[in-house]
Amino acid sequence: MTITTATRGFGAAACGSFAFGYGAPAQVSATPTAEAGCRFINPRTRDFEVDPSTGQLAQMPHTRQRVLMAVTTAQRKATAIPGFGLRGPTKITQTFVAQTQFAYRSALAHLTREESPVISIDGIKVEVYDVGKVLVTVSYTDLATGETDQVRV
Repeated sequence: MTITTATRGFGAAACGSFAFGYGAPAQVSATPTAEAGCRFINPRTRDFEVDPSTGQLAQMPHTRQRVLMAVTTAQRKATAIPGFGLRGPTKITQTFVAQTQFAYRSALAHLTREESPVISIDGIKVEVYDVGKVLVTVSYTDLATGETDQVRV
């Protein structure tokens, strides 16, 4: 597929001579199509990433993106869907691990309790480090493909 563009101006005359300039066709190769999927979101930076081999936005499976969005969006921040997102504990106490697991299950409830569920949660591992940092790993099975996957936040 080839895309034709104008190299000087736009229209029937040179730039500056008339209102739209002079059009000269040039051949430019079309951009390669990317793999089917969703844009890859880096869980740490929450930015889209570029695939270094193709120069296009990196891709990730639809289900992984849905899980990642559910557990990285703070509840009440997505105004379009009330109740969407994560509302976890704010202090590390003796019940912190149980509260965090419950919060993650609640954030993913729309993917597990639908008429036709999208995922089944295999486990939620909560690791608390001495400096107050927390790493949560959600392991799940994509029910459409049968593949297991995990998201770390």
